[in-house]
Amino acid sequence: MLSALAVVLGTLIGQGLTLGPLIRLLGLEPDDSFEDELTAARVTLLDAAIAELGNEAGEEAADLREAYLADRARAAEGHHPRAVGEAEHLRRLTLEGMRLRLAGMRRTGDVEDDVFHALEEELDWAELAASPPHWHQLEEA
Repeated sequence: MLSALAVVLGTLIGQGLTLGPLIRLLGLEPDDSFEDELTAARVTLLDAAIAELGNEAGEEAADLREAYLADRARAAEGHHPRAVGEAEHLRRLTLEGMRLRLAGMRRTGDVEDDVFHALEEELDWAELAASPPHWHQLEEA
């Protein structure tokens, strides 16, 4: 039993310590195919959204088109559109301020419990919408 443990540990440690240098020696590059495909798909979807707006007129359509174009530029650089934008950063910052103010209103009794929970849920959804997806992924334990 002790010899089996020694063989297992020796094999794991030996391979574990030599794997990194072997990869560097062979000059293997990291596989970026997933990120490349994800970036291309994001750009394609944002192009579809921009095309869907077509020639829609009005301030709302112009604002949305501008937001999609900004998202497309960030996506083309390989970033998630909600992860790096200044607007999203400011939105998360203001949501934090709103959340603190809401907690203060609850403490002082300015809002009832049911109103507090309804507004808290609205803030939760807004925060989810302004946050990059990797912030809220479920992980198996």
